[in-house]
Amino acid sequence: MEYLKYCQTYIKGTGLASNSSLFRNILAKYFFLPPCFLIIAFSIHELWDTNNNDVSLVTEVLECVASYTQLIIRKYIVFTQSDLMVEIINDCGKLWPFDMFGSELGKKFKQQMKTCWTLVKFLVVCGFATFFLMCISARAAERDNSLPFLCWVPDFPYATELLFFLQFMLLLELLYYVLATDAFYILICMDIQIQFEMMGKMLKSIKFGEISEKECWDKLVELAKQHDRMLHQKLNQVYSKYYVVQYFMTVGSMTVQAYNLKYRMVNIQTALKSIVYTFSLMFQCGYYFFPASNIEIEAENFSTEIYFLNWQNIGNIKIRKHILFMLMKSQENLAMMGEGMVHVNRNECLMMFRLAFTIATLLDGLNQV
Repeated sequence: MEYLKYCQTYIKGTGLASNSSLFRNILAKYFFLPPCFLIIAFSIHELWDTNNNDVSLVTEVLECVASYTQLIIRKYIVFTQSDLMVEIINDCGKLWPFDMFGSELGKKFKQQMKTCWTLVKFLVVCGFATFFLMCISARAAERDNSLPFLCWVPDFPYATELLFFLQFMLLLELLYYVLATDAFYILICMDIQIQFEMMGKMLKSIKFGEISEKECWDKLVELAKQHDRMLHQKLNQVYSKYYVVQYFMTVGSMTVQAYNLKYRMVNIQTALKSIVYTFSLMFQCGYYFFPASNIEIEAENFSTEIYFLNWQNIGNIKIRKHILFMLMKSQENLAMMGEGMVHVNRNECLMMFRLAFTIATLLDGLNQV
């Protein structure tokens, strides 16, 4: 709960949550939000204004749109789902404590939560390094404007400097939203996974014939209640739209970086930027898709463990019916879905990278036509 409280503080600090202060709310809506759309519009206008079929220009515009869309969708999540996110954090306090089966196992579970928080901070560091390299490579690049992301520059004094500042400021804001939304997601997924592990441990402790039927019944009832308290449906509701955006934006961004590295003559700064940017994308995509896949695996393991209970030899009809009910209940699909279109698991994650490299190859073919 300690790390989830940090997330709750970050969510409130965005200014878009329902419990944010008025000052932060005004700042978020009228100071930080408009530049996001402005930079995306300027980037698309640059492509429209040049009016050519240069694939490299298209890829740079796509990189800009994908990056700032990542920020906008996170703002949308906090703005529309902040109450539900706080409710999920409060519901986590009603789940089983980590030290329920002993302090040693509790320390292991707490370490897993700490590792998740460390991974998020590592992503933030990687993100900052990527943005810094983007700024350095942009200043060193020989092109009309030295901006991290290509966009149209209005014809007035210090327009380039102003856009450079806005782009860098919004990229830093994206890192803040990573701590608010991404950390929340990975911590909740890990908590659900841990709860399923503990449920499996309690299930194995039910030994008919060795302990009393009353004790077996009490444990079975508690397991059924705990299964109903799992938070995957609420979590899926929060991130359903994000999964879809994440899928297409990751494919688009990976396509750009694969195309730059494999088919374009780039300098060392651009190549290094693309490598770090690609690594950050892979890491970010992995910790959205892999934790969801881990929940599915733990849920399937729990369902399998129910089959190994020697309930067939129990004379108590109530217990036998309850176990059959648990078997049916455990067959419910716990898969995370993006608007019913994207199945969030590790196989889909790997397919995204394969799709990105395929599209990059097609873009190279188009550029040679």
